Amino acid sequence: MYKIAQQYQEHKDMIHSHLSGNADTMSNTTLMEMGITAFFVIFLCMILSWVIGLYLLIKYWYTLPDWAKAVGVVSFAVGYPIVTIVVVLGSNAATKLRST
Repeated sequence: MYKIAQQYQEHKDMIHSHLSGNADTMSNTTLMEMGITAFFVIFLCMILSWVIGLYLLIKYWYTLPDWAKAVGVVSFAVGYPIVTIVVVLGSNAATKLRST
């Protein structure tokens, strides 16, 4: 995540000109050995997963069992928000099944 954010900051002008359609087709349009559009899509997906993971962790904090809280916080802190999303949603679904 850090490396992608760093590449975005270093090449912000090139990315914005490419997305607005002003990019020179003869110039180098690759970042981290992938096209700018692919880089941008991956970057947005990563940011979106972090936002969703944080939102779900906060929303369901009081209904989660202690183990799910611990796994959710640790996985989010070390950079795996997808694990946080799976644990929170899975734990919440299991809690709803037990209550019915």
